[in-house]
Amino acid sequence: MLFADCVAVFSVAILAATVRFAWTSGDRAEKQAATLAGGLWLLILILSLVPNKAFIRDQLPGIFVFADFLLAAGLLVIALRDSKIWLGAAMVAQSIALLLQTNFLGGDAVDVRIFKVASNYLSFVVLACIAAGTYVSRRRRQREAARGSEDAGPLLPTVTAR
Repeated sequence: MLFADCVAVFSVAILAATVRFAWTSGDRAEKQAATLAGGLWLLILILSLVPNKAFIRDQLPGIFVFADFLLAAGLLVIALRDSKIWLGAAMVAQSIALLLQTNFLGGDAVDVRIFKVASNYLSFVVLACIAAGTYVSRRRRQREAARGSEDAGPLLPTVTAR
């Protein structure tokens, strides 16, 4: 149980760092993807803390599949609008996670431990794609700003000697 708690704390820390990085340094697509991933991740985390006797506890597997579907569909919409390669990679990773989740719920012979490790790994891949896209976006803006300041010429008119 202690290992699971450490993984949960680590994952929330990575999630918070990725969302903060996207919001401080990313473009619109990075901010939207980070908000979507972060919001759904926190929703699932809050729902997983529900006591075992609550009615919603029986509905959690379906809610998890629906949240994975929403994230995959949201990344697809953002990817279609913004055409960035990191969005395609994040969408593929999330689609694999959705496929894994539906296979697990369908009763196929997938070990629970393998399912949890693969699911966590794929979630971290989605966050890594968002962070990489944010980094590339920030570098592009910095290059454009540096190129723009070089092309602008001197701030004051120069006086030529006769």
